[in-house]
Amino acid sequence: MFENQSIEVDWNGSENDWVTLGCYRLSNGRAASCDGLNKSQWPEINGTFERSCAANMTCRIDEPGAVPVTSWSGLIQVNADYVEVRQIILRDAAGIPLNVASNRNRHHYLFEDLLIQHTGRKVLQLGRGARHATVRRVEASEFNICRYYEYPTCYNGKGWPGAITMSDSSRAFVVFEDNDISHGFGEGFNCLRSSHVVMRRNRVGNIHSNAYYMDNCSNTIVENNIAWGDRDNKWQANYAFSGVA
Repeated sequence: MFENQSIEVDWNGSENDWVTLGCYRLSNGRAASCDGLNKSQWPEINGTFERSCAANMTCRIDEPGAVPVTSWSGLIQVNADYVEVRQIILRDAAGIPLNVASNRNRHHYLFEDLLIQHTGRKVLQLGRGARHATVRRVEASEFNICRYYEYPTCYNGKGWPGAITMSDSSRAFVVFEDNDISHGFGEGFNCLRSSHVVMRRNRVGNIHSNAYYMDNCSNTIVENNIAWGDRDNKWQANYAFSGVA
């Protein structure tokens, strides 16, 4: 476990040699993948936005000692191309657990088999202009907690972000598939001012707003997804939850 730490990826991979951040184990003296292992055996990275301080609004956010250091940076901060992140647990981010920097030339990402819980802000953000990305088998819950409790540093009195978001990417060629998002104050998937996106076989439930939200998101396929909710949805807060908008 990496306690109160963040990781910054700022070196580029290539088409034939991706940068990989993930789970490995020793097998016969050699490094092997963690395929087939229980999620509880994956490595874990934790920030400072812990349950013990979240509800009483004493967690550090956007101040010295917060991890990540700002609420718009990542517990894993990706500032590079050809990057793969897989089989990792991310908890208690005082910001965004996995964040790709905004740069219209950023490209080629694979984020899969991630467990993400209790975040100050979003779950995963593809920065403005990011292209050629696949996000699959991400299981996330309890996101945008600082907005739910109305922390002054991350609440301006209006609006809320999505859990997994992308924006301003023409011909993005991005796929979101087989993800499970629940229990958070915001939307599920946000596609803003982008094109060529696929959302399929995802589950979104018990959140504040739209499960699948597209604003000027053209040439996009949304298929075989589920949006669900129950009477115990405290995150809805009297707002009209809907499936696709």
